Amino acid sequence: EFSAGAGKVLDRPVQPVERTYLGEFRISAYCPCDLCCPGTSDGITYSETVATEGRTISVDPDVIPLGSIVEIGGKTYVAEDIGGAIDENRADIYFDSHAEARKWGVQYHDLYIIGN
Repeated sequence: EFSAGAGKVLDRPVQPVERTYLGEFRISAYCPCDLCCPGTSDGITYSETVATEGRTISVDPDVIPLGSIVEIGGKTYVAEDIGGAIDENRADIYFDSHAEARKWGVQYHDLYIIGN
């Protein structure tokens, strides 16, 4: 039985999530294989986190600060990695397998930073 907070009215308004539009980005995909990450295919990001499908993206840190939460195509990701071909309005979504990364291909999506 769950009763904690049941029927309780919040005593403060819920703040909407702030989203900052950065424009349309070219979104490609990568995985930890030697084809996608030659010489650095250990699965560890530039931020020293373990790259995780559904969370990790590679960005240009001059455009999107590392650690930022971003929204791409209605899904949220964390800017944890950088890449040699990733600059300006480009980003790479991490996938566990090369087949899934290739399936994603290249897409164009509006990109938002979530929060301040």
